[in-house]
Amino acid sequence: MKFKLQFFLAITIFLSQIFIFFPIITWTQNQFNIDTPFIEGLALLLFVFFIVLLVAGLLAWIIPSALRKILLPLFVLLTVLVFVQQNILVYDYGLLDGRDIQFDDAGMVGLIDFALWGLGLFIWLFLSKLILKQATLILTFSGLASVAVSISSLLFYDFASNHYTLTITENQKFDYSKEKNVLIFLLDTFQTDLFLQIIDAEPEIKDELLGFNFYPNTTAVFNKTYPTIPLLLTGKTYQKKQGIHEFLVAAYQSSLLTDLIDAGWHVGLYPNINKLIPVNSNIMSNAINKNGWQEKIKHYLQTLDLSLLRSVPHVIKPTIFNQGKLLIQKPVVQFIEQQKWFVDQSLMIQKMPNVHGHLGLNFLANLKQYASASQKQPTFMFYHLLMPHRPFLLDRNLAPVNNKHDFKAYQGYAYASLKLMISYLSELKKLGIYDQSAIMIVSDHGAGDYTNLEFDESSKSFIPIQRYGHEIASAKPLLLVKGFHEKNTFSISQKPVSLLDVMPTLADFSDIPIKASGLPIHMIDEKQTRERFYYHYDFTGFDSKYLQDFNVFKISGPVNDEHSWQHQGLLTVTRDAEAVNDGPYYLNEIIRFGTDLKQDADHSNRFIISDNPHFNLSSLALNNQKTELEIPMAEPMVEGELYQLELWMSSAEGDNELNINIENQRSTVVNVDEKSFIYQFPFVFHGSDNKQLNLKIEDIRTHSNSSVAMSKLFIKKINVRGLKSDDEDLALDFAKDIDDFHAYGFRPVEKWGGRWTTKKQSSVLFMASKNFCLNKSLKLNLLKFQMGVDSTQFKVF
Repeated sequence: MKFKLQFFLAITIFLSQIFIFFPIITWTQNQFNIDTPFIEGLALLLFVFFIVLLVAGLLAWIIPSALRKILLPLFVLLTVLVFVQQNILVYDYGLLDGRDIQFDDAGMVGLIDFALWGLGLFIWLFLSKLILKQATLILTFSGLASVAVSISSLLFYDFASNHYTLTITENQKFDYSKEKNVLIFLLDTFQTDLFLQIIDAEPEIKDELLGFNFYPNTTAVFNKTYPTIPLLLTGKTYQKKQGIHEFLVAAYQSSLLTDLIDAGWHVGLYPNINKLIPVNSNIMSNAINKNGWQEKIKHYLQTLDLSLLRSVPHVIKPTIFNQGKLLIQKPVVQFIEQQKWFVDQSLMIQKMPNVHGHLGLNFLANLKQYASASQKQPTFMFYHLLMPHRPFLLDRNLAPVNNKHDFKAYQGYAYASLKLMISYLSELKKLGIYDQSAIMIVSDHGAGDYTNLEFDESSKSFIPIQRYGHEIASAKPLLLVKGFHEKNTFSISQKPVSLLDVMPTLADFSDIPIKASGLPIHMIDEKQTRERFYYHYDFTGFDSKYLQDFNVFKISGPVNDEHSWQHQGLLTVTRDAEAVNDGPYYLNEIIRFGTDLKQDADHSNRFIISDNPHFNLSSLALNNQKTELEIPMAEPMVEGELYQLELWMSSAEGDNELNINIENQRSTVVNVDEKSFIYQFPFVFHGSDNKQLNLKIEDIRTHSNSSVAMSKLFIKKINVRGLKSDDEDLALDFAKDIDDFHAYGFRPVEKWGGRWTTKKQSSVLFMASKNFCLNKSLKLNLLKFQMGVDSTQFKVF
C-alpha cells in the first residue's frame, strides 16, 4: 500500500509539473502575450488537475506491484530532474520569435544537460533501493518546491488588470417579448424646442405617436452624455465625491439593472460608446465572454508546448521546438476545430450587419430584418442612437449631407432622427408588440453646444435665449413616454419633470420597487412646484479622473422661463481629490496637461523639463519650440521591447509639423491638423536608463498664427500575437482589438507614424521600419513576437 501511494504521488507531481505548475508560471509571467487572462483559464487548469489525478490513480491501480517498484524510482527522479530543468538549468536560446534556433551552437549547455540526465539514469539503474528509501522525502521536496515557484509567480500577477474579457453581443438586439417590453430610445442631443417646432409645422406627426405623452417642461441634469446615461439607468447623480470611473462602477453595481437581472428580465444595453456602461453580466444579458473554451484550450496548449520545451534535456529540445511550430498546440487545435466540439465564440459575439453607412438607417434596416417576438423573458432594452448629435449627417429627407455645421443643418438632422424614430415604432407595431411595450424616447440633453436658440410658439420661430442661453438650451431634452396598452391620442403635459425621474418611471413600468431621488412621472402633478437642479461643465474627454467644475443651477419654475433660473455656484472636487499626483508614470495611464490642476489628479505638467512651458486650461501649447519631457517609470522599461506613445494633439489653424524624438532614436515627423486627434508612435525601447523615458517634441510651425496644443499623453506596451499572411499582404496580429489602437478604426493601406495597416479592416497591423524588409522577405530585426510563432517566411507588399 505504501508503494502504491508513493507511486500515485510521484505520477501526480511529475504530470502536474508538466501540465499545471509550469503552465501557470508561463501564463502568469506572460499575461500581456497570452490573450486569454489567467483567471479565465483557472477552470481549465482545475479540469486538467482532475485528469492528472485520474490518470495517476488509474496507473497506480492497474500497474502490477513488481513493475511499480521499478518505475517508482524513475518517476521520483523525474520530479527532481524536471524541476531542475524548468527552474535552474534555464539557458538563453534567444527570442522565440519564429526564427529557427541554432541548438548546435549551445556549447556547454548540451554537456551540462547530458551530465544531469546521465546521472539520473545511473541512479535509477544502480541506486534504486536508495531512492525507494528516500522516496517520500524527495517527493515532498520536489512537490513543495514546484508549488512554491508557482505560488511566487501568482504573487506578482496583476489580477486587477487581467479580469474576464467581456464584450457586447448583438445577436438578440431586436428580440422582444410578446408579453412585456420596456424600451428606451436615447436620441442624443435632441432639444425639445425642435420637437415643438416640428409638431407645430406638421401636426399630423402626432398621429404616428399614438399613446405618447410629451413633456416639454423637462430639465436635464447634466449638459453632457457622460454622466447622464448612468443617471438615466441607475438614478444616481455624479456629485464629484469620487472619480468618475469609480462612480460608474459603483452606480451600476447596485441599480435597477441588477434588480431586473435578478427578477429574470432580459436586459439588453446597446450604448453607442462602451465606456459609458461597464460591460458586466450582472447588469446586462448581452455581455458575453470574448474567449470561449476553444480559445482557452488553445492558449493553455501554448503554455503546455513551452512547458515541454523547458522540461526536456537539450538533446530533445529541437524535436519539441519542431522548427518553431512546436508539437501540441497547432495539431490539437486543428483537430478540435475539425470535430466542432465547441461553438466558435466569434459566432456568439455577433454584431448587426453594416448594411447602410448611417447608424440610424442601419438600425432601421436591421430592425426590419431581425426583429422578433421570440424572447421568453420580459425585455428591457436601451438603445443609444447618436443622432441628431453632431456631425449632422442627414437632411429632413434622409439624404446625406456633408460639412454642414449650422443650426439649419441641426434642424434637418433632428427631423430626420424623428422620422427614423417613427419608422422604428412602425416596425414594433408590425411585430405586434407595440401595445405590450412601455416606450421612452428621451434625449440626454439639449443642443447648447450648437445654439442658444429656443422655439417661440407665438412667432413660430427660433429666438435667442437672453440669459444663460447656452446653458438653458442644453438643459431642455426631448422626453416622450408611452405606457403599456396606451390607446389615447398624443398629448402634451407641462409637468415639471427632470431626467432624474426617468429611472423611477422605468422601475415603475417594470414593477421593480426601488428607492430613488426622482419620482415616477405619473406621480408628478402638473401644478406641482419643484426645485430641479442642473449641472453644466466643460467636457475634456472620457479619460479624465474627475469631471470639470460644475456650474450648478436651480430651476424653480418652467425651464423656458429665464427667471426660474438661479446660479448656485460651483461644485468642485473634494479637498482630497485636489492633491496632484507627483509620483512616477504607470503604463496604460492617460495623463493630462493644463492649468486646471484641481480638476484632476493625473497631470503630467511635472514631467516637462523645458524652460517656460506655456499652458492653456487643458493643454500644453508647443509654440514653435522644443519641448522636453523626462518621464519616471513606475516599472522599468524593458530593453528591446515594443511600446507605443500616444499623444492627443490639435492645431489652432491649418496643418503643423512636429518632430517626435523618443530616447534619441530617429525622429518621426507628423502632421497635426485642426481636429483633436490621437497620434500614435510605436517604438522599441533602447535607453541608457530603463527607469526613465526621454521625449522631445519640436513644433515646426507652418502657420505664423498657429500652434499645436497637446492635451494628453499615454504609453502602453504593445504585444504581438503572431504573423498572418493571405499571400498578398503581411501583417502582425496584435493582442488588442483594432479599436484599442485607433478610436476610428484603421483605414486601408496607409502609412502613418511608422505604421502600415493592411488592405482589409481587421485586427491585424503591420509595423515597418527603414531596415525592416530585406529582399522581399521578412527580417525580424525590430519586434519581439509572442512565443511559438510559426517560422515561415512571408512576402511583403
